[in-house]
Amino acid sequence: MLIIGHQVKRMAATEMLLGSLTRLLEAGNEQGQFEIINPRIAAFAISGLVVWVHRWYRRGGQLSPDEIADQLAMIVQRMVEPRDRASGQADRSKTQTK
Repeated sequence: MLIIGHQVKRMAATEMLLGSLTRLLEAGNEQGQFEIINPRIAAFAISGLVVWVHRWYRRGGQLSPDEIADQLAMIVQRMVEPRDRASGQADRSKTQTK
């Protein structure tokens, strides 16, 4: 019974996270801040990026936790931002690395 109770709590927490994230993405869409075809699918993708870090991160690896956070934030930003801003930002980042 204890395992089932834990699973129910975990599922409720997951749904709460996905619901909050979906609403945030929908609001960003409505305000023109984001360009997302399906906010619920985007919420699953973003939460997957965040929730699974503990499975693959290794202390002393190639990137520090802050560098990983920065890169994941950049990936999420590029997933949701409108195309005109996304392409402009990509162009700027190429210029900055030269």
